[in-house]
Amino acid sequence: MSQNPYYQYPPSYAQQPQGPYGQPYQPGAYAPVPEKKPEPSTVVKTGIYLIFGYALYALVSSIYNSVTLRDRMNALLEQQNSLYSQYGNYSSVYLSDSVITTSIVIGILMAVIIVALTVVIGYFYAKGHTWARITALVLSSIGTAFGVIALIMILMGAGTGSVSYSPYSTMNDPVSIGMTIFSTVLQGAIIVFMVLRDATQYTAQSRIWRMYQQNQSGVNPYQQQGNQPYNH
Repeated sequence: MSQNPYYQYPPSYAQQPQGPYGQPYQPGAYAPVPEKKPEPSTVVKTGIYLIFGYALYALVSSIYNSVTLRDRMNALLEQQNSLYSQYGNYSSVYLSDSVITTSIVIGILMAVIIVALTVVIGYFYAKGHTWARITALVLSSIGTAFGVIALIMILMGAGTGSVSYSPYSTMNDPVSIGMTIFSTVLQGAIIVFMVLRDATQYTAQSRIWRMYQQNQSGVNPYQQQGNQPYNH
């Protein structure tokens, strides 16, 4: 059967589904818009709990250090007095007490900042913001690295006998060592739950959903002018 040479074939783009702004749809060119707000999976919820758990740890750790710092430093000062007494009066006790008080105040201020920042990061990650997930990942990586270094120093000091003999020394304090281990493991867990596929998909889908909601709430200028563009 011969084709009609006078038959007008429709343009190719008319046979294709239309994408945004009337452009031909290309498979895979546009990310699918979620039909509803993405819900956090069990993996995402666990990551959120870990972040808030670290905020609680930072608060408890700050309280413990503030309460025990003076006793630990005083014990170290007594050691120094006994070591240097043969050389005369050791006169830095008063200055050291001032340093202790300043250290406690600075420690409390830093703890408040860390707790507040961690809560903000956890809140926005729960809302699906990518920057919060990346920030939690970066800060946890830094904290884990410092924790591992501190534990290595403690083990090396214990092996060589260079750890202070004071029972109030941070390196000899079982509670401080335990808190360092707990902090390192906790931040390591945050790293894992920030890089899992569920976490990346949740923030990506949440971003698409927010953009879609913003576009839906926007006003099309063509609709205001009866589908006619506005001429300035």
